[in-house]
Amino acid sequence: RYLDLWQPRIHAVRSQLGPDGFVIGEFNSVSCSGRDNVSNTFGQAIWLLDTTLYAASINVSRVYVHQGGPFALQSSTQLNHGGPFYNLWYPVDNQNGPIQVFPSYSAYLFVSELIGGSKSLRTANIFPGRQAKGSSITTADGDPSAGQVSVYGYWEESSSDYPAKLAILNLEIYNSTATYRRPNVTVDFSAFLSTPGGMVTVKGLTAPGADIKYGNLTTWAGQNFASGVAEGGVEEEIITTGEVDVAASSAVLVTFFM
Repeated sequence: RYLDLWQPRIHAVRSQLGPDGFVIGEFNSVSCSGRDNVSNTFGQAIWLLDTTLYAASINVSRVYVHQGGPFALQSSTQLNHGGPFYNLWYPVDNQNGPIQVFPSYSAYLFVSELIGGSKSLRTANIFPGRQAKGSSITTADGDPSAGQVSVYGYWEESSSDYPAKLAILNLEIYNSTATYRRPNVTVDFSAFLSTPGGMVTVKGLTAPGADIKYGNLTTWAGQNFASGVAEGGVEEEIITTGEVDVAASSAVLVTFFM
C-alpha cells in the first residue's frame, strides 16, 4: 500500500519525463535506522522482495535500498549506536553486532537471478493484480488469500506469449517459535505453460521463520550467504505438474523451459 499511494505521481512523472522517469531514491522498512527484531529479520527480506517486484510492476524505474553507517551527533538516541538494523550486512563490527550478513541480502540474490542479463524483461503483478486495481487486496475483490500471496510474471520480448519466469511469494507470517505446522499454499501455474506437462525449475528463498535474524539460517536455492559468499550446494526442483507449494513466509522462483 505504501507504493500504491505513489501511483498518481508515477503516472504524472512518466507522462512528463518518459517511461524511466520515476525513481525512489531511498527506502527501507522502519525509518531512523530500522528496528531490532523487525528490520533485521527474514520477514524484512520477504517484504523487500515483494516491495521491489511490485514497484517494478507499477513502472517504478529504480528503487534504492538505504544502507547506512553508524550515526554520530544526529540525536541523543542515535549517537554512535552502531549500524542500522535494516542494513543488508555489517561490513565492520559495531555496537549493534559483529560483521555479518542479514537475511535481507538473499532477497536481492533472488532479484538478481530473476532479472539476470535480460534487457527486455517485462513484468506484471498477475495475482492479485494490484497494479490494475489500486490497493484492492481484499477477499471482496477476488483475492482469496487476503493479500497473503503475490505472483509476478516476467516476459521476454522475443517470446511474449508465455512468461519466462514467475516469482511467487507467500507473505503469511510464520515464526520459528510457532508450535503448529508451517502452512503453505499450492499455486497452479499450468495456464502459463506453453506445453501441457512442460518442465520448470523451482528455486526457493526460505528460513525457519520470519523472525530469523541470521544469514546462516537463510537460504537461497539451498545456499546460505552468511559470509558473503555461497556456502553449500545449489538446490533446485524440476516440476512437471504445473503446481508448486509455497510455505508461509517464503518465496520461489519458477523458470520455464522455453
